[in-house]
Amino acid sequence: MTAANEFFSGDEYTFKITRKVTLNDLPGTGSAATNGKFKVSTGIDGDALPISRAYTVSPEASKFPDTFVVAAPDAETLYITAPVVTQTNVKLYFGDGNGNWTEGKDANGDSNDDPLTIPYKLDLSAYTASNDLITIPFKLAYEGTGCGVDSEYTLKVSLIDYTPVITAQPQSGTYEKNALPTLSVAVEETDGGELSYQWYSGSTYSTPIAGATDAEYTPPLKFSNKYDFGCVVTRTVDGTAYTARSGIATVTVLLTYLTPPEFTTQPVSPPDTYQGQKPATVAYAYNTTDTDCSNIEVNYAKVAITRYVYRNTTSSYDGGTLLGPLSNVSKCDLPAESEVGTYYYWIELVVSANGKPDAATRSDIFSVTVRSISEKISELTGDGSAESPWLIKTYDDLCLIRDIVNSGVALSGYCVKLDADIALASDWVPIGALKAGKSSENNGADVNPFGGTFDGGGHLLTVADYGRPLFKYVRQATVKNLNIFGSHIAADGLVETYYVDYNGQSSSLSMDEISEARTVTIDNVTLKSGTSTLKSGFIGGYASGVNIVTIRNCTVEEGVVIGYDGTKSGIGSFGGEFNGYVENSVSYATVKGVDKVGGLVGGLRRRFRERKRAIVRRRHGSRRAELLPHRL
Repeated sequence: MTAANEFFSGDEYTFKITRKVTLNDLPGTGSAATNGKFKVSTGIDGDALPISRAYTVSPEASKFPDTFVVAAPDAETLYITAPVVTQTNVKLYFGDGNGNWTEGKDANGDSNDDPLTIPYKLDLSAYTASNDLITIPFKLAYEGTGCGVDSEYTLKVSLIDYTPVITAQPQSGTYEKNALPTLSVAVEETDGGELSYQWYSGSTYSTPIAGATDAEYTPPLKFSNKYDFGCVVTRTVDGTAYTARSGIATVTVLLTYLTPPEFTTQPVSPPDTYQGQKPATVAYAYNTTDTDCSNIEVNYAKVAITRYVYRNTTSSYDGGTLLGPLSNVSKCDLPAESEVGTYYYWIELVVSANGKPDAATRSDIFSVTVRSISEKISELTGDGSAESPWLIKTYDDLCLIRDIVNSGVALSGYCVKLDADIALASDWVPIGALKAGKSSENNGADVNPFGGTFDGGGHLLTVADYGRPLFKYVRQATVKNLNIFGSHIAADGLVETYYVDYNGQSSSLSMDEISEARTVTIDNVTLKSGTSTLKSGFIGGYASGVNIVTIRNCTVEEGVVIGYDGTKSGIGSFGGEFNGYVENSVSYATVKGVDKVGGLVGGLRRRFRERKRAIVRRRHGSRRAELLPHRL
């Protein structure tokens, strides 16, 4: 026998979705009452009576209450407007406290339930007061053909008005930082009940202030700005709470001097990283800083905050090196380090204003431990140098290199070399990947590229039929001495994605950085006869003019087909939309495509090109790109 609330895989169930019928929000008092909100009045068109509701320092402070209290000492009849939230086919019922319910009627004694915006008449003589308090249950009942859940509420009508009368309101004012005010409320003295206070920040009483529960409150304001405060005064009589709100006091704090910002979230040391691998992003947060209060005529100054990151080789603020400003207000990206060791960092926040001394604060020191890349590649022969490259003897060895690069270690400055012919598996994932959780290159900022030297050692790399090529993303890489074969390579033959890359930055480069923005140098690489590629022979795509590709001493053999399905544009034996150089290279391929079909490259996107040569047997396309001349 199946117990209640037990569900089993493979069984079929029907779930009934219901919606609870709820009141709309409370209005203000008097003429502030608003159409479409819950309202209690002594006349059909009368002003809303003040409604007392619970105000507490808790997450439930903004929850719509189940019980409402109004004071109506001389009233014999009340009128209730009870609109509901996004629901129709709802009726209002009044209860007698014994489980009996009577449908609400309007002022003419008629039933009306759509859309519950009319006043419902409530005859108080039908109820008996206890301790000068009439308790009236009412409910909103869904009576449509769909699904709905009733909501029950309680209206308490006090025949004695215990609502606190505020006789002195908190006052607005403008103050220097070192002369902050004490806000206060005063309440008319009356017999009975117990008074309590709760101060709030915000012009709509949105945030209760912990511990601010006296008639006086001195806000601990550190920063120049405008702040709103108000107080809810509660008188509790025989367990029933009667509340009144004070007016809102606006406290303007002048920029007497600059106050250092405060970290609310300190940066924490990220996990260990490896040589050439950027550490994980470090999060931090700080509180609101001084505001210029530019709408105040006196003491005006424009306030700015600048964030800096520093590095040191010891856990000390002394002797640190400024790495630069931080543009992100909550994240700190640290550079990749090439040397093994532990590096120490901190973030400094500096506020400045015209004519005032700067104020600064430093974060806690956090560290990054950089481990040797050899630890990660310890099972491969060699040390990664040009003289002793890491040797790739098996497909698993190649996968190890791929996984290291795709985790964020570019292998810049290191060399790997094939020590045997390698065949890629059909589910091969290329070397180079987007960073975890990213969906685009973001001008290279969100890419983990290969940045070392890949030496084919004259060996053959075989791509699986309709498989992907060796690389996905490269940056400042070199690929050389490699033979490639694939009956159908379902992309470009060597590098799958040619992309706009500003050296891993999200914005454009300075002139000094342009020379370092090369994408790849391809030297002595051959596409073997019988190979066919879906796109260009080596690399395609679209990139910035600074992303230079150099192809030299390369061959595309006879019997190679570039563009095997004939549907691509911007396609050529070596490259597609091309920036850079082709030198001392030759192609005997058949190149197929629709538009911009070139013997060497499909299109030229850079104004400087040097010596190139091609012998192309056949080209097919509606508009052929010109063969590059020997010299420009």
